[in-house]
Amino acid sequence: MARIGTVIRDVYRRPGGEALPAHLAQHYGVRVTATTKLMPGVYKVERHEGPAWVARMFLIGRPVERAEEDAEVLRFLQRCDIPAERCAHAAPVSWLDGRPVLVTEYIEGKPLPADRGETDSNNADDEMSAHEPPGFVGTPYYLNTWSDPQAAAFAGIPFERMSGPLIAIGAGADQMWPSFIGAEQIRRRLAAHGKAQFAHVYIYPGAGHLIARVGTGGPLSSFVFHPVAKDFEATGGLPNENCEGSYDAWGKVIQFLGTVESRKPSTSGAVR
Repeated sequence: MARIGTVIRDVYRRPGGEALPAHLAQHYGVRVTATTKLMPGVYKVERHEGPAWVARMFLIGRPVERAEEDAEVLRFLQRCDIPAERCAHAAPVSWLDGRPVLVTEYIEGKPLPADRGETDSNNADDEMSAHEPPGFVGTPYYLNTWSDPQAAAFAGIPFERMSGPLIAIGAGADQMWPSFIGAEQIRRRLAAHGKAQFAHVYIYPGAGHLIARVGTGGPLSSFVFHPVAKDFEATGGLPNENCEGSYDAWGKVIQFLGTVESRKPSTSGAVR
């Protein structure tokens, strides 16, 4: 049980952030003027030398090679001019007290033109419902934006740039966000670009958000306590539908992976 407690504490609290400024100063020769915790293990780092960084402290015991691979993925996305985090240094991975640290550029967020604000639970009239089960029901606040073809075209992920198949699993009773709409939007987006054959989309009408835990049998409750937001959030779905959908979706994932040819990312700068 002690080991389980250690893992839970590391996942949800990620201690050790107080040592981050001195570590970055020693490793990169920068002067940190302030740090702001964005979420467990993730900090905005203000630097005297220039624009702010984001420092991400991974779990203790995660091999540094894995963090290096994460950085390589970000470099690949940058070469392909795909929106993503950008490495903040030529050697963005360091080692602090048993955990890898990855530094990326900080970009000040701003609302997308397609976001009309209905997705922000902090602005919702029923925000107080999040303080007790079953918690905040998020899906209604996404429906307008997610159902708008113009918003989807402007802010949606450009799946059509992929050259291979993908699998999308949606839940018809998802109360966290309308994953059933998102899955269908992927199908429609690929079809609109002549790639309908790439879309493997499965919708489970009575299942909730946690069908994403494929192969586990699904949860017995229809809500969760969110460790970052520190509130209760409804996930939806009926226990039987969550259970059956979870196992069926796992079968679909295994079948999908068995038919997809292994591919290596191109280093030429073009999206394959």
